[in-house]
Amino acid sequence: MSSATFHFPASAMRELLSALEPGATPFAALAALFWLRVVANANAGDGEERERELTLALDFRKRMHAPLPTGYYGSAVHFTRARADLAAGLPAVAAALDRHVAGVPEDELWAALEWLHARQQQPGGGEPFQMYGPELTAMALDHVPMYGAEFEVGAPPARVACRVGGAAGEGLVIVLPAAEGGEARDVVVTLPAEATARVCRDGEVLRYGAKVVFGPKVEKDA
Repeated sequence: MSSATFHFPASAMRELLSALEPGATPFAALAALFWLRVVANANAGDGEERERELTLALDFRKRMHAPLPTGYYGSAVHFTRARADLAAGLPAVAAALDRHVAGVPEDELWAALEWLHARQQQPGGGEPFQMYGPELTAMALDHVPMYGAEFEVGAPPARVACRVGGAAGEGLVIVLPAAEGGEARDVVVTLPAEATARVCRDGEVLRYGAKVVFGPKVEKDA
């Protein structure tokens, strides 16, 4: 597995969102974009891709009937499967992701917590198990106030990047806030090495004005 970080300035996000249905969220837009390109690159020459599932990792702290504070320390990630027809194109896929995220019921969150608690009560249930993979997963962290942190007084982080150790299989796409705030976003991908190299030079990813700020060296096509 290898990683790369993409920066989407506000102008790039505005251009991307203008190509989608009104009200599309930055997370859905970016998750759909990278999902489509990762699958397209993996299936090059294998025909048209249609119905697929994408695992979404969502922060559930504010999704409860009694919301948890942002400063809640603990596991607050809920995994849920979204389905979309990839042949329908980027606007339709982003809209499908937004609908799924908006429609996750609180009962589903509690069911996942109860399953985890029951598992921990079983012999050996406290042992670590695979969370990210083998399927492609997109994680929404672009609402987290990461740039409010200060390691020195008055000096916010220059750039925040996240990496999940042990991510396997098809990989992981993490949508983060960008240093300049506002509409800008950063995206960190952890994919098989060849897939990372391909997405770093993918014209559909870069066409909106995104820049690869960390990752494999991108060579110009001959």
